[in-house]
Amino acid sequence: MLPIRSALRLSSRFASVLKVSSAERDIILNSFSNAENKAAFQSLGNSVPVDSLNNLFAKDPVAIEKFLEAIMDTIEVDQEKKLSFAEFLVIMVKRKGVNGVQNAFLSQDKDRSGSISRDELKEWMTKYGHFLTRKQVQTMVDAVDVNGDGEIDYGEFLNLVCQEVLQMKSE
Repeated sequence: MLPIRSALRLSSRFASVLKVSSAERDIILNSFSNAENKAAFQSLGNSVPVDSLNNLFAKDPVAIEKFLEAIMDTIEVDQEKKLSFAEFLVIMVKRKGVNGVQNAFLSQDKDRSGSISRDELKEWMTKYGHFLTRKQVQTMVDAVDVNGDGEIDYGEFLNLVCQEVLQMKSE
């Protein structure tokens, strides 16, 4: 699967619903650092729209890190197929923890601006054999760029991994 497909799926994937077990509910609740997000999550019930949960996580990058560290043992990724960019990041979390994703992010933030530009993302994808047009890169960035600055900051980068995990859990 080409990485661009993963980015293009983001808009349609949020129609998914995650059936949350009591153990997963505890993991998610313990991940949130503020009472407002905890209360909002509890109001969603046991069938949680992925978009609603993702919106809560988008407000709290620390919660994403806690969630990913706690939930990774339950995630399986088929490594025999060509991986999307998001699936690649999920595997990095499984192998190296959240620090692995943070290190990957920092290694691609070439200018140390605190975000990955379109050019930096294009270079990264080319390095791993995914040759994308500028329009495809722009589509990928736009799909995860929550603050609208045209780049991917660490919180948005983590959110991409979280989105992929939530989608895997909802399938």
